[in-house]
Amino acid sequence: SKRNVFVLALSAVWLLVMRWVDLYWLVLPNLHKHAPHFSWMDLTTMIGVGGIFVWRFWALWTKNVLIPINDPGLKQSIEFVNN
Repeated sequence: SKRNVFVLALSAVWLLVMRWVDLYWLVLPNLHKHAPHFSWMDLTTMIGVGGIFVWRFWALWTKNVLIPINDPGLKQSIEFVNN
């Protein structure tokens, strides 16, 4: 499942959504006693923080090399298949 990009992305999104639900579950009863109260600020805060994270991640990802070019075992590790 780690090599399938769709499954990995779906798992990552699921984890992020469930983390958000968990935080809501913990914090909301203390703020609103009768019922959940969703606000536009909830969504924009997540988009803002997520946007800053993605921007920083992309900046570091494009600046650094992901494959160790001078590694003597690179060819062998690329061809490795675990049976």
